[in-house]
Amino acid sequence: MIPPDVQAFLVQALERLIGTHRDLAAAHHDFLAGPPTAERLGPLLDQREVSFTLARDLENDLVATLTEALPGQTAIGLAPLAALLTQELPEGPRLVGEWRQAVAEVVAADRDVQAALDQACTRLGEEIKKIRRGANLLKGYLQPDETGSCFIDKIK
Repeated sequence: MIPPDVQAFLVQALERLIGTHRDLAAAHHDFLAGPPTAERLGPLLDQREVSFTLARDLENDLVATLTEALPGQTAIGLAPLAALLTQELPEGPRLVGEWRQAVAEVVAADRDVQAALDQACTRLGEEIKKIRRGANLLKGYLQPDETGSCFIDKIK
């Protein structure tokens, strides 16, 4: 049995972990609401890095606390950690379900961001091809002699 103060810490850490994932999913949705520009992508990537670091630290805290509270149990990895939290905490099933849902939201939003970036990259590639084609056409009108005229040269 886990002492009540340790249970309170585990619940609080799990709620922070859920909040971190939901905030990241909200940031993904905010990014998708506008055009995918480099100015908007930079802060999203920074928030991703901070969120994943915080999530990893919270997960490690959960594992360390559970290992101390339950010496016979080990929770290496997220699946065993979720199973152990579900078994040992009264609010475990609800919180673990919310955690899974928050992670699923992040994964889905991440896929959407990746698709938007791929689409923007494709559009950018098409624009570069158009510019290159236009530049090649302009080279056809390039003057061989700087003092001459393309029209007069063609008439001669």
